Amino acid sequence: MDRRRKTGWLLGLCAAATAAAGTAGCLFGPDAADDGSGREAAPRARLGAPVLFAPSANAENVSASLVLFSWSRVPGAVEYELYAGPDSNPPLIVTTDQTTYQLVDLPTCTAHYWRVVAVGETERTSSPVRRFTTRCPQR
Repeated sequence: MDRRRKTGWLLGLCAAATAAAGTAGCLFGPDAADDGSGREAAPRARLGAPVLFAPSANAENVSASLVLFSWSRVPGAVEYELYAGPDSNPPLIVTTDQTTYQLVDLPTCTAHYWRVVAVGETERTSSPVRRFTTRCPQR
């Protein structure tokens, strides 16, 4: 198979694999899966970024007593890292294989930021950082 036809075949295989898995693309060449045969390896799907569900972007008046964080499962991820806190570059809170996590007793009347990193066998992909604000106490 000439190089152009081979590349077209690989791109078609990549498009079909990523559409079926809901992932973000493929790796070719030295980063692709290698079967050791000396032939160009089939593409390996890239790890997609988690989609953040809750708290929603720029949510206000979120209860500080209990915050439920929720995100999508990512095909190929073996665990997830939840980063959350009042800093726009939040610290790591927990590593889990679940897609939800609860935090209790957050500071009230405070802007909080969060993101999730999907961790695969050989790569990591982060969601964008989201912001939410906890409810202020009633006076």
